[in-house]
Amino acid sequence: MNINIDEIITELTSVHYQLNKILFKSSLKQLKIGVETSKHRRINAYAYFEPYGGWLDGGSQITILTKRLDGNYINIISTLVHEMSHQYNFENNIKDTEPSNGRHNKNFKITAKNLGLLNVENNISKNGGGCSTSPSDELIFIIKNKLDFNKAALKIIHEDSITIEKVKQKNYKYVCECGKIIRSKSKLNINCNECNTVFSLKNV
Repeated sequence: MNINIDEIITELTSVHYQLNKILFKSSLKQLKIGVETSKHRRINAYAYFEPYGGWLDGGSQITILTKRLDGNYINIISTLVHEMSHQYNFENNIKDTEPSNGRHNKNFKITAKNLGLLNVENNISKNGGGCSTSPSDELIFIIKNKLDFNKAALKIIHEDSITIEKVKQKNYKYVCECGKIIRSKSKLNINCNECNTVFSLKNV
């Protein structure tokens, strides 16, 4: 089955409308949905919300990057909900990122968890928020059972999603007994100077 970008945008626009009613009680404004190449965007972003998308009607836009098109519609829609949480905060004058570094703060975490039904990993911003999110069981149930959309259109796989997965596999995390963490793109064999134990590999 041949799927084009227009079909993906149509389905995501429909999903946005439906989730706006289900999760955000129809409080969000209608906006534009776009799909863009990942080649010129930072590696840790799957999508972004633009409050002022450059449209003459003054509307906002959510853009999904091609690295997110991994064939898993749960992942794609969860990313959309992440950006809808940003949209909600913007439309309600809630600052959810830090001006100095753009990291998510506790305000984002509150909206993403309570309204977006997302799990938020609290391991990025020192101010209590997290940039990495995943769908809760409740959100997965809603996506699978409450939404009406063409799943086939969101099962398309872009080569950027394959490339990004390969990049992820090159990151290694090491932890010593006193809790210090080292991350590296190559394998290491080192000792901790404080607890005098070898850093052990936790993930690949």
